[in-house]
Amino acid sequence: MTNRYLILPTITDQDMMSWFVFVVRLNDLFEMGDRDEAIKELRSNGIGCSNYFPPIHLQPYMVELLGHKSGDFPVCEHVANRTIALPFFGKMTKNQIERVCDTLERVLEKILVARKGRF
Repeated sequence: MTNRYLILPTITDQDMMSWFVFVVRLNDLFEMGDRDEAIKELRSNGIGCSNYFPPIHLQPYMVELLGHKSGDFPVCEHVANRTIALPFFGKMTKNQIERVCDTLERVLEKILVARKGRF
């Protein structure tokens, strides 16, 4: 899969990373709500995935503690609304990885094509 639709996690040789989850971010071709549609479609195709954490300032405890609301940190919210945690485990086979990638690409293309039809 090309990353023409995604912003992928990257690390350099100097970085250390403990991969416990693989999160991709939809690029700005996608609109609000497209991420949720992609997750729904991936799940309907048997790909277990989820949105990543909501912004910390919008989690109930922090809202109660500090009184933040949607819009207080727009960059954080913009990024969070585009993240998808993909299946990730140590014994994932190459075929499983390819299935996730191919299905994700097909789903994202479907979303973009459907949008063109709405205009």
